[in-house]
Amino acid sequence: MSKLTLAQKLMYGSGYLGIMLINTSLMWAMYFYAPPGGSLKPLLPIKLFGLAMLGGRIFDALTDSLVGHWSDRTRTRWGRRTPFIVFASLPLFISFVLIWMPPSKEVSILNFVWAACIISLFFFFFTCVIVPYLALLPEIAEGSRERINLSALQGLFSIVGLGIGMIGSSFLIGWKGFRWMSVIVGLVALISFYLPVIAVREKSRGGRREDLVGGRESPALKLKEALVETFKNKPFLSFIAGSLFFWFGFYTILANAPYLVTEVMGRDLSEVGKILGVSLLVAVIFFPFMIRLSRKKGKRFAFLFSMSLFAIVLSLVGLIGRLGPVPIFYQGMVVIGLAGAPIAGLLILPHAIIADITDYDEKRTGCRREGMYFGIYGIVLKSAIGLSSVFVGFLLHHFGYTQANPLGILLCGPLAAVFILLGIFLFLRYPLTDPGR
Repeated sequence: MSKLTLAQKLMYGSGYLGIMLINTSLMWAMYFYAPPGGSLKPLLPIKLFGLAMLGGRIFDALTDSLVGHWSDRTRTRWGRRTPFIVFASLPLFISFVLIWMPPSKEVSILNFVWAACIISLFFFFFTCVIVPYLALLPEIAEGSRERINLSALQGLFSIVGLGIGMIGSSFLIGWKGFRWMSVIVGLVALISFYLPVIAVREKSRGGRREDLVGGRESPALKLKEALVETFKNKPFLSFIAGSLFFWFGFYTILANAPYLVTEVMGRDLSEVGKILGVSLLVAVIFFPFMIRLSRKKGKRFAFLFSMSLFAIVLSLVGLIGRLGPVPIFYQGMVVIGLAGAPIAGLLILPHAIIADITDYDEKRTGCRREGMYFGIYGIVLKSAIGLSSVFVGFLLHHFGYTQANPLGILLCGPLAAVFILLGIFLFLRYPLTDPGR
């Protein structure tokens, strides 16, 4: 494939704006269904919403690898990935809007069923967009340096998506309410999903092994065989184990953020996005550092460094309000700001690492199976979101999430840090050490 122009790179990277925008805006769902009080009426007990989110993730886990494998084996004149992005984007938009339209305005079992079903549909269509989109990266960026650069562009657009998701959604909720927020956010995401389709023309190869004797193509791996080969890939197993706990920590803090800002730091709900925007600004500042670090020391070292730093920052959450005479608001702002540094690594490195893993896999199996690997990675990512929802819901329910009793809110950070330390231990076994030069 010819080298991408800057415009093509920007249009491909912009797809991640919609992915992060719609995913980040979903953080408000727990607050929408189980608010701590005030003008919003509760629609579900907080534990039941956590179960609804987990149920959606379980359904999603059953489909991620199927979508990835389906994408690897698809043959159309538009390519393997493009049809999925084109036809799944609109249903994704519709299901996102429906999350905020429960059938009852009071606590009801109908709301639980609605949330569980619609969230499951949302995650399915989300998978049908994001897995094929990400599977394009190893094909269009073949060198390690190029992959880091394109992943960095994805990371930059993800920061924009996070910023709009945190600040914009907060503003829209205060201005027009949750439903209008979902419509406007969904439309912006929908546009960004279609830009990579316009920019990138896929390669015609992929998903098949060449017969070394006659130069013919043999049938692609069947699903069971593909799954077996995927879980035989030791570098991939180490990577997804570490990634699970890294993303678990990230989404724990994201789900906990509205409660941290309003109940601990004493600010209004409309300020949540602005305050979280500080961490995004710090992440942007750290992007060049993280790129240089990965090129000089390798992606493995940079990923370990990011995880270690994140564990330290998360442990500080439990100390907010106990850091001397500094007002509690500024204590929280410092911790939130520091979180931006490791978030930069989380946003840049994983996709470039998976691209390296798919190259390693091709040497083992003779197949290009980007869809399968990004599909399994999607399971890990969404499992982290689902598990973090249950984790946060459990802590808030049992230890408190009000201004008078914020212990559950404060415990989220230090306990998430413990899980990240476990992720570091598991990722230490990752053997691929390409320095990225």
